[in-house]
Amino acid sequence: MLVSARARGDLRAQKFAPELSAHLKGDRGQEIMVSTQRLGLLASAALRVMHPEL
Repeated sequence: MLVSARARGDLRAQKFAPELSAHLKGDRGQEIMVSTQRLGLLASAALRVMHPEL
């Protein structure tokens, strides 16, 4: 049976708090995120067309 780190009481898992990198916190952060998402969507759409069974 798999037990999550949080359920085991692992302190590292309880204290983990991810933060944005300095590049994403700047003025162009949103632009970077949108362009990254756009590329991911294009790749996903292309794979969907090429491999519809996945």
